[in-house]
Amino acid sequence: VSTQSATVVHSMTSGSAAQRARIECEAGSYLEYLPDAQILFPGSRFRSEVAIRLSGNALAVVADSFLGHDPEGQAGVFSAYFSEIVVEDEAGTSLAVDRLRIDGAAFAESCPGLSGCYAAQGTMIVAGFDLPAKTVVAELRRISLDRQIAVLGFSQLPNNAGLLVRVLAADGAALKLALYRAWCAARRALKGSCPQERRK
Repeated sequence: VSTQSATVVHSMTSGSAAQRARIECEAGSYLEYLPDAQILFPGSRFRSEVAIRLSGNALAVVADSFLGHDPEGQAGVFSAYFSEIVVEDEAGTSLAVDRLRIDGAAFAESCPGLSGCYAAQGTMIVAGFDLPAKTVVAELRRISLDRQIAVLGFSQLPNNAGLLVRVLAADGAALKLALYRAWCAARRALKGSCPQERRK
């Protein structure tokens, strides 16, 4: 499941935009939810919330990502970005929570610092209680990226809920490439083959 294209979050003088998704995976199911990035215009405020509820041996690969963009070329920055991805068991108990809260002005001035010189960020969760974590990690370790355009790291989620992958990228194209390679790694580990690239 994906989106037609990236989602533009326009500038706003007040209020904020929000997007919420709830994913319920029954036992034996496999789901990939991989929307394109949110493109944050100057002055925008955006909140993304994704909840993944797993039953039995269900598996889910879920991504969330963003980058800032000023169509006027004046180096304007977004105001605020919040992302939350929660992995739950079938009873609705939260097992793992990943949160990002970023102030746009601080993000723009953090080179070097919180995000180095990378203008885009992505998160991918590979969730599942029966996840072959060692196999997924081995595939993730095979990913090779030019550090000038993107870096990737990963860690295990608490409560045996799966793995978290974080990407920092120089721009939207680099972000898309890095997330695609992470998706390939997960797909090879879980299904034995890499997904075909999609034209949009």
